[in-house]
Amino acid sequence: MPPDYPTKARLRTRTGCLECRSRRKKCDEKPPQCGSCAKKNLICTWPSANSQTLDRRRRGAKLGNNMDGNPHTDICGLAFRPEQHIEMYTHFATVVLPCMVRQNCAAEYNDQTYMLQLALDFPPLMAIMIGIAAVYLEDEQLALESYLFSLHGLRSRMAHCADAAREDTILASTILLCNLRPGATPNIGLHATAAGVILSRRSSSGLTQIDLFERVCLESFLYHSTLMMLFEPSLDILQRVNPTMDLARYFSDLPPPTSQPILDASYPFVLLIADITRLARSTRLVSDVEIQSYSHLLTKISHYDRNFNDGNSTMSLYLLTMRILLLKVDPTLSAVEATEQIYQLSSNGFFILDFLDVNQYLLGFSLWPVAVLGAIATTVSERQIVKSKMASLARRQHGQAMRLQGRLKEIWTTPEAEKLTLSVDRLHMLVKGV
Repeated sequence: MPPDYPTKARLRTRTGCLECRSRRKKCDEKPPQCGSCAKKNLICTWPSANSQTLDRRRRGAKLGNNMDGNPHTDICGLAFRPEQHIEMYTHFATVVLPCMVRQNCAAEYNDQTYMLQLALDFPPLMAIMIGIAAVYLEDEQLALESYLFSLHGLRSRMAHCADAAREDTILASTILLCNLRPGATPNIGLHATAAGVILSRRSSSGLTQIDLFERVCLESFLYHSTLMMLFEPSLDILQRVNPTMDLARYFSDLPPPTSQPILDASYPFVLLIADITRLARSTRLVSDVEIQSYSHLLTKISHYDRNFNDGNSTMSLYLLTMRILLLKVDPTLSAVEATEQIYQLSSNGFFILDFLDVNQYLLGFSLWPVAVLGAIATTVSERQIVKSKMASLARRQHGQAMRLQGRLKEIWTTPEAEKLTLSVDRLHMLVKGV
């Protein structure tokens, strides 16, 4: 049984009715009701000037051969045709996608032609690209419609393919589903888990173009399951997937972080960020395993401080905010003592942040230390520094930055139950989700 969406369908007519196009039948193009619809007792719907489906003669053979003729897809009452939103696909390809990799990464990662070509053959992937563009352009309705269409098509493909892990279109779709903000993608944690499972089951193709594509997908998965899990707890999925994932295979060449497509630091460092975030969710460390984990993380921070902190302001800020977050669960300190030490460290953190250009990194890498300092900001000047950086980040993407703004506002407006433990209490609100 084939998938219930078409691939590489072609229009039989340039200006025929939409019903004939949907059924891929030749239309005699005689309104108000064509001959084919009259025989079938169907209501003819004719395309308007704004909704006219573009065909291969009007936009080039490659796009037309693969995208035209998608049937009317009615999911939850929403009619969605990817071919009617080619301008959104173009916006994604030319404006959004280039911002999803680091601008100073190795040149070969800046060419995302392979992923874009996959979408021309796979409508669910095309749909999610349209949905991401819609989020950037604040078209919530289109984002929802494209999301539902994409899920429907993905389920169909996975039900009929022999090995989903070998399908580049499925991997690309699950990765891109993670890039819709949580408000638009309610199951972001499930999508990230699926991407991780697929990656864990893949082996090297031996083809440079596909291996580059896979490396971008792997780094995107790590980006979400490490940096972004602070803002979306459902993304804490690395432990469920990582035991079966050969990360060393992807990073065996150990390229400098400046050449990586997405991660602004080495992959062991972003794994450290995830481990610290996860442990900080505890109210208090009580088991021997937790206390050993705490000591191990402190040792790792000291290792990075000695060997990799060359005065770079971002590395200094990260190491400082990591220490601040771990103070929240320091088993040797009371909440009052931890708050006092957090206060002593925070002044230097706000000083570094004030002069830091947060826009030189991908969104999540800048957002993590801003979030930690934002949670403990109490004075007008401290909050102004955080607001300034948040506003700068929010202008780049209407996603997690906007969500963090809302969370910090809730933290700041929550009545102070106990000033002596204020920092610890507010960090707990941050990591647990207000």
